Amino acid sequence: MVSPPDPAAPWAPAARTVLIVHQDDCFSSTLQCHLEEHGWTVSRTATGAHALRAWDELDPRLLIVELDAQDRDGFLLLDEVARRQDRPPVLVLSHDRAVESLSPEVRHSLGIDVAVSRPVRFATLTVLLELLFDQRWSTPPESGVDATRSTGEEPLCRAS
Repeated sequence: MVSPPDPAAPWAPAARTVLIVHQDDCFSSTLQCHLEEHGWTVSRTATGAHALRAWDELDPRLLIVELDAQDRDGFLLLDEVARRQDRPPVLVLSHDRAVESLSPEVRHSLGIDVAVSRPVRFATLTVLLELLFDQRWSTPPESGVDATRSTGEEPLCRAS
């Protein structure tokens, strides 16, 4: 069991929290169970509007968003998230390969760190989340390592 970070410590690792924004309750529930088995604290919502409210309340360290080319709600959510200074890394799931092939500039403008086409194995998603989390949250600020989001030139990693 992981103990909570010591608030008195000069730098403490972030909580392993993730918010899943996905319309398919069966999929998101199954993913939630899988991630919780791997030590994540998971919250779920089905819409972008609910996701913004949940984000303000929960302060997740990672965001998983279902997005398809015709999904206006998902794009509006990503646009809003990208504008925020404290945004978490974002992993986008999609049945539409067009989303995965977005240009680096568009990914950067939407704050997308990783885009993954479904179907995808939960084990693959877990590895991607670990990489995103470690890159953004596991490096002390004074270490000199840039642990912030991807530059937008290339995605952090890509699942096939």
